[in-house]
Amino acid sequence: MVDLGAGTGLSTRLWSSHADEVVGVEPSSAMRAEAARRTTAANVSYVAGAGSSTGLPDGWADLVTAAQALQWMDPDSTYAEIARILRPGGVLAAYQYNTVVTGSWEADAAFRRVRELVRRRRTELMLDAERQLWPVTPEAFLGYELVYGVR
Repeated sequence: MVDLGAGTGLSTRLWSSHADEVVGVEPSSAMRAEAARRTTAANVSYVAGAGSSTGLPDGWADLVTAAQALQWMDPDSTYAEIARILRPGGVLAAYQYNTVVTGSWEADAAFRRVRELVRRRRTELMLDAERQLWPVTPEAFLGYELVYGVR
C-alpha cells in the first residue's frame, strides 16, 4: 500500500500490520527523516515524491491512502498518478482528521480555540501563501472516479 503525503508517518505506520509492504511518499526530506526515525516496522519505508509523481511502478498498489493531505495536491495530476499506480480493483482511501470529540465540552472548545489560533498564526506568518488548497469532498471524488477509474 502507498500513503501519499506521509509527513511524519503517523498514518503510514498504522498500515504496517495490514499490508505486506507500506510505502510513505513525502516530498519534504525533513518529514521523511522524522518518519523514518519514528518507524520501527520492517515493512514500512519512505520515498521522496509527491501525489502527482510517486516514482512507483504501474499497478504496484492495492491501496493508496492520503491522510490529511489530499487538499494539498493538484487533483488532475494526483488522480492520474493514483490511477496509474493502483492495480486493477485497487482502492483509494482519503481521510481527514477534521475534529476531535472527547465527550467533554471544555476539551472540545479548547481544541477548537487551538485550531483557530494555529490557523491565524499560519496566516500571519504567511506559511501557506505559496500553497493552493483543493476541496476534498465526495462530489469531487465522483468526477475523478468517472475520469480516472479511481474509486
